[in-house]
Amino acid sequence: MGKVETNSGNDDVAGAPGVRGLWVGREVTPAGGMLHVATGAGEAPTLAQFTALRADAKDPNVPLFTFWSSLSSVCPIWAARLATVAAAAGLTQTEWRQAARDACAA
Repeated sequence: MGKVETNSGNDDVAGAPGVRGLWVGREVTPAGGMLHVATGAGEAPTLAQFTALRADAKDPNVPLFTFWSSLSSVCPIWAARLATVAAAAGLTQTEWRQAARDACAA
């Protein structure tokens, strides 16, 4: 039996004070294989940006589309890469957007 496990989160970026890295992962994707998309150099939000994203991510009154729009404006390169890689792995738009939200809320 295949193990399905999701792993989305955030952490301080080593060597870059005031920057918060984000990642989304999944051990088994619908298309098979693994998924791991982390922010790279210059893609991660500042702590101030992350604080605002986290507040929206945790607020049940903020629609997923609104959160994704905010995230995409703050981290456009990472958001685009996540969408491309996750879609190729068989995840739906709602699944990868929710995973990004979970990463900010973690």
